[in-house]
Amino acid sequence: MLTTANALSMLIGGLIGAFLAFNYVLVFITASMFSVARLFIALTAIPELVIISPVYVRMYSHILYMTSMTNYNFTVFVTRKTAKTVLKLVAFILAFILMFIIYRTIYYLQMLTGGP
Repeated sequence: MLTTANALSMLIGGLIGAFLAFNYVLVFITASMFSVARLFIALTAIPELVIISPVYVRMYSHILYMTSMTNYNFTVFVTRKTAKTVLKLVAFILAFILMFIIYRTIYYLQMLTGGP
């Protein structure tokens, strides 16, 4: 679920960036809201800034760490799979182009020699 939340947050961030590209006031307001959210996370998860019990800090820190590791592993996995898929697609296209060139050459040779 946390990995899905990360992917959703990337999607939302991309959409916000696309829609607010030239409206600087809304970009500033959105950045300010994200800064407040970041401050809330810092005040509940970073031991040096904590305003709550250390037990909760360790728990929140562990959740943030595990979320980060999960997101990193997910990103590496998707990147590897995407790279492999792209390489396979490029190889398929090159093989198709090579077959097309070979068959077209055979066709022209048959036409030049008067074959069937």
